[in-house]
Amino acid sequence: MPPLRRDRAPLALPATVLGVLPRLLRGLLVGLLLSLVLGLLVAAPSTARQPDPAHDYYEIPQGCAGPARVEKQRPNGCRLTPWRRKRPTVVLWGDSHAWQHIPALLKAAAKENVNLTAFVMGKCPPAKVRIQRRYPGKCEESNALALKYVRETARRRQPVQVLLGSHWAGYRKVIARIERTGKVPPGYDDFDLRMLRLFRDHTPKLFPALLRTRARLAIIGQTATCERGNPPYHCTLPRKRAIQQEVITRRWLAGLSRGARQVDVNKGFCTRTKCRGRVKGIYTWWDWGHLTKTRDYRLARYFRPLLRDLRK
Repeated sequence: MPPLRRDRAPLALPATVLGVLPRLLRGLLVGLLLSLVLGLLVAAPSTARQPDPAHDYYEIPQGCAGPARVEKQRPNGCRLTPWRRKRPTVVLWGDSHAWQHIPALLKAAAKENVNLTAFVMGKCPPAKVRIQRRYPGKCEESNALALKYVRETARRRQPVQVLLGSHWAGYRKVIARIERTGKVPPGYDDFDLRMLRLFRDHTPKLFPALLRTRARLAIIGQTATCERGNPPYHCTLPRKRAIQQEVITRRWLAGLSRGARQVDVNKGFCTRTKCRGRVKGIYTWWDWGHLTKTRDYRLARYFRPLLRDLRK
């Protein structure tokens, strides 16, 4: 901008105009500010940016176990909240379908004042594995350590709530297909087959093992998924397609757990007939099978009653 020129005499204005001018300017400025604020308030809902769903997922803290394929990691329980010896402990245990609910559980744990520890690994179903010197892989080792941790914590008569989560229907569906056809689905490698065998042979055994401890048992029910090959995964699907084998899976879990409580988070984005891929501007899934962090954070209300009862 060019410099202001001061070589000309200022324009002379009558005294009456000079008296009115400040009031006019103040009025104009106030009106301009009000218009700007109102414009922002009206525009905010339509222009507010939501997180990119492709990257809106919970990142496991440094030092906690991640995908079961990574051989350099060391399976261990991960304390997700500050640890206090005298308060109840919630143990989240399972694969990525348990992992995805950490945002909601962190929010619920803070409200209900409980410890939150996780034994979660991607593609690693919860299963009963005994402590041994060598394990077939990191997933088996993580499961063995989780069961040991639950038993030792429960023996101290500290209130313990085990919360199991997995892609229950997904494992069962593929296992049934292989047993029926004798063929392995395309894309499944040796690791995948080992996890399927682990689920088939050792996941059902975990439920009675946990029921024999002093710990309380609850299950995250089969959570709705999107469909493969449909990015950005904002699909809206019929409920029966989004929640695989919903009734059959619920009954199967109830039979294994002797009727233990099942947490149903699908209420947060599903109706009786369909599951929505976007609710109030928030995407439901970040990939075909997992909820976004932003969506899951808003599902804490479904976990709070479980955590609240632990304190009674």
